Amino acid sequence: MEVLYLAVDPEAWGKGLARQLLDHLRHHSVEAQTPMELWVIADNKRAISSYGSAGWVPTSETKVRNSAGRLERRYILSPRRRPEKRKGRCPQS
Repeated sequence: MEVLYLAVDPEAWGKGLARQLLDHLRHHSVEAQTPMELWVIADNKRAISSYGSAGWVPTSETKVRNSAGRLERRYILSPRRRPEKRKGRCPQS
């Protein structure tokens, strides 16, 4: 299952909304026993940090598939994977 677009209005940043959305996706993934995937713009450190802390794992797969011509990296979420506690770490693109 692919998440096509996930965003939080910048005025709502820091209120835990992204985490709530990601927790909902994890719950759905576990209930359906279906892995999920999404693509994130490779230099979007804020999103990458959120996905990483929620248990999404970056793959080596990258491509340019948006109208802005920016590089994206594929992330996956396994229905069984638990998020790890991380402090200030972002995967390198």
